[in-house]
Amino acid sequence: MKNTSSLLTFLALTLILNAIIVNVAHSSPVTKIYVDNPAKAGIQSAFSAQPGEKFNLTINIADVFDLFAWEARISWNKTILDATLVTEGPFLKKQPEGTMFVPVINQTEGYVDLGCTTMGEYYGVSGSGTLVSITFLVQELGATDLTVELTTLLEHLLNYIPHTTSGGSFSNIGEPDIAVTDITINPTTVQAGDLVSINVTVANQWVSTETFNVTLSYSWDTHKTIIDSRTDITLDGMTNTILEFTWNTTGLLGGNYMIVAEANFLESEADTDDNTRTAGPVHIPMHDVAVTDVTANPTKVSPGQTVTISVAIKNKGDFPETFKVKLYSDSTSLTEWTITNLAPGATQTLTYSWDTTNVEPSSYQIKAVADSLPEERDTNDNTFITPWDRAVEITSSSQTPFPIEFVAAAIGVAIVAIVIVVFIVRRRSRGKPS
Repeated sequence: MKNTSSLLTFLALTLILNAIIVNVAHSSPVTKIYVDNPAKAGIQSAFSAQPGEKFNLTINIADVFDLFAWEARISWNKTILDATLVTEGPFLKKQPEGTMFVPVINQTEGYVDLGCTTMGEYYGVSGSGTLVSITFLVQELGATDLTVELTTLLEHLLNYIPHTTSGGSFSNIGEPDIAVTDITINPTTVQAGDLVSINVTVANQWVSTETFNVTLSYSWDTHKTIIDSRTDITLDGMTNTILEFTWNTTGLLGGNYMIVAEANFLESEADTDDNTRTAGPVHIPMHDVAVTDVTANPTKVSPGQTVTISVAIKNKGDFPETFKVKLYSDSTSLTEWTITNLAPGATQTLTYSWDTTNVEPSSYQIKAVADSLPEERDTNDNTFITPWDRAVEITSSSQTPFPIEFVAAAIGVAIVAIVIVVFIVRRRSRGKPS
């Protein structure tokens, strides 16, 4: 009986232990072997470099338990890359009795075979870390996979450790791309005739050397004029340079000028949006007056009534200005004002009372015109004409509308009369005998 009880206890403990082991195994994360880019955190498997340059990658392991020995092959396109150095990582070296690491590089086929084992006898290493580091020399332009294959992981009893693998990729293939990345201007406010220094930064955003031209212009409104150009600029891949220009503003009228730098499109260049950049403005003090608004009140009258016309003007320039403003109904002159020393940025409202006696019934657009100033470049805003929906309509006597206040009064009287009649009828009907 005692032996039976001991046997049952042993079986029970065995079942419990197995359950614990199974649960731990199910809850443990899957072991992973993967390629990492130590130079670019967050871009684990992507690599790029120019021909003649070197880059490093690491083969890492994550979430392993009791790793005693491992082997793997890393392969690539032999015409694009050469492996120049293979170094064991620190992960398995945590085993205090050391490791034996054997790398075999095959440049002819484009792969390296890796093998490593601990020198201890009883246990492996657990956790995550770097197994190996590999340095590659880039031979030419191209793209290739960095494949992790033929992997084996063993624990200290030489049982296989299940795991997943993921490789990486290398590419330095793109499309030719020239960009204007910056324009600096000094100074940005000048007098006509001053010199302006302009630095234009251009970049070759492609891996191979490119030759191109850059044109620098200034623009005002829709007009563009070339300042200077540079031809046969040669830039190595992934480099930039600063082009220095001097702009002579002699002979320019006042205004705001934008600076435009343009690099010509390369053959097969897909991204051309960054070939042009605009900066500014460069301000040259200017003369500029404007009529900003014209209003009339009322806009519908009978002959003989007075229309009040208001004209808003502004000095948009940099100098005090004296000028004339003329007012018209269609092409008929109504009046003229002389504005004296209107300060830069100042506004003023002019008022005119238009007597419409003897004015033919019709619709009239009201126009105000400020005289053009000497050296004034923008004269489009010197004239303002009211749109037709704000024109003044002078009606004929037979078309004179009945005053609205009389209409309202008549409606009110009618409503009151109706209410009184209804009240009287109801009162009488209540007084009749039944």
